[in-house]
Amino acid sequence: MSDDEQDDSDVDDPGGPLPRVVLGAAFLESYVRGFPMHAAIVLRADPPGATLRLLPHPTLLSTADAVGFVVREAAREHIVAELRPRPVIAMDPGSPGLTLRPGEVYRTLVDLGPRWPRDLAMGRYRLSVVFTSGFGEEESEPRPIVFRDPTTEERRTLDTLSKELPRGATWSAWARAKAAEPQALRGPFSPADPLVYLRVLRWLLKGDDDLADIDPSMLDALPRIYAPEADVLRAELARARGDLPPMDSELQRENEARRERKSRAMRG
Repeated sequence: MSDDEQDDSDVDDPGGPLPRVVLGAAFLESYVRGFPMHAAIVLRADPPGATLRLLPHPTLLSTADAVGFVVREAAREHIVAELRPRPVIAMDPGSPGLTLRPGEVYRTLVDLGPRWPRDLAMGRYRLSVVFTSGFGEEESEPRPIVFRDPTTEERRTLDTLSKELPRGATWSAWARAKAAEPQALRGPFSPADPLVYLRVLRWLLKGDDDLADIDPSMLDALPRIYAPEADVLRAELARARGDLPPMDSELQRENEARRERKSRAMRG
């Protein structure tokens, strides 16, 4: 049996523990009502030799109805709000879902904001993420957060930008929307801005600046939760400048992994 065929086995030891998804999560220290509520989730298979197929595939644009949350009081286990997801796994071969192979880790940002309870009072809480798939429900370790109302300036921002959001559109979609004034997207950027990551992303996607001319130090404004995304963006800027070593270290690994996944899929 080839190495590839071994990788495609569901579990190395059929008599061992049942396969499951191991879930990790990271959060911002505070979230503002009305703005994005980004969390970083990390998924891997357990036991280490397992391959998990047909998992829901959450991304920043969509939780795939598989990511929920539990909000607890800061000092107690009492649950004040929760969303238990019920994902629909697409069986269409054109939408194969996410596959976690042995040793593989999947990380993505998700936005909890669209499903966040509108009546939750501002205050200190402990937040955990829930990921549900055909392999069961997993909940991350609860972490402390602050949920607050927007400041006067932030309310002004919400009032202004709401005119740019089509009805029902998410903040993630806003970051990819065409800008009437591309030159107005270039910042400056502040780590305290609840929209800082999406502002940076929108500038790079929809601004009129040549990527080769952008100073990568502007990415230093991104809070720590966005560090992996900032590394990828730095590599993109390095590629635009013609600095090949950073591109090789970041983008080439991702491109090679993508080609390998496609090759595996073609081999069945």
